[in-house]
Amino acid sequence: MTPQAYRVKRWHDGGMKVVLRADASTEIGTGHVMRQVALAEELLLQGAEVFLVGEVEGPSWLKDKLTSVRGLQRLGQPAGTFDSGVLQELGASVSAIDSYALGQSE
Repeated sequence: MTPQAYRVKRWHDGGMKVVLRADASTEIGTGHVMRQVALAEELLLQGAEVFLVGEVEGPSWLKDKLTSVRGLQRLGQPAGTFDSGVLQELGASVSAIDSYALGQSE
């Protein structure tokens, strides 16, 4: 089996659910969200069900971009937090977190 055939089979047959996590405000975070959007677009093309979790209060062009990504599902969570219960609720196969605020200890 070729690598390409394996990749398509894996995403389509497995019913992959992916949770992506990022926040953006008018001051910071647009790069975090745009990286997750790039991942989401490819994953959606490969047949995965994709959820973007976080708070996006950034510029209007960013909100417009999120709205334009067909099939991307959004779930709100306050900036800088992550309720990992959402992974189990959604039956997530994998997650990717793009944040400076999450995972840091005080």
